[in-house]
Amino acid sequence: MSTGFELLDHGGDLRLRGRGRTAGEAAAGVLRALWAAMFGQAPAPGPERWEPWRAPASLPGAMALVELVSEALYRAVVTGEAVVALDGEPGEGRVGLAALPGGLRPSREVKAVTYNEPRLQRLPGGSWVAEVTVDL
Repeated sequence: MSTGFELLDHGGDLRLRGRGRTAGEAAAGVLRALWAAMFGQAPAPGPERWEPWRAPASLPGAMALVELVSEALYRAVVTGEAVVALDGEPGEGRVGLAALPGGLRPSREVKAVTYNEPRLQRLPGGSWVAEVTVDL
């Protein structure tokens, strides 16, 4: 199973899908998909620093994924930094952050992460898939 991501048209929205050997790798794929959705082919920077990440404890895995991607979107739009890596699981671990390269502007506006059927699932072969939908 290779790790990676996909962007899937979803009506007027966009579905972000990540795949990996672990839930954390699949969630990291969704973060890469968010970057691609917002900045197209521009290469994502590597992490410049790491911060602890923890979703509210009462959230199941798929909802923790929504919170993680929402945090990544907020940081990109409001603080000018990108969440470019995840070390851990969607609900807990640490995130790698980097300043958005100077002059980089989104090629597509992502307005919000929706609560529409988020998915974090272990597949029969043991790999994981993670999905969230974003409003364009």
